Amino acid sequence: MGKDAMNRVSTNGLFVAFFFPIGISSFLIKLLLLKLITND
Repeated sequence: MGKDAMNRVSTNGLFVAFFFPIGISSFLIKLLLLKLITND
């Protein structure tokens, strides 16, 4: 593993760590909204 590869891995890790929770929370919000709409 060279320095370049290590940098790529760490930036990928940051990217995933940052965007994964956002994706999950937006997915959960959509599910909640769907439940509220169908319950009406």
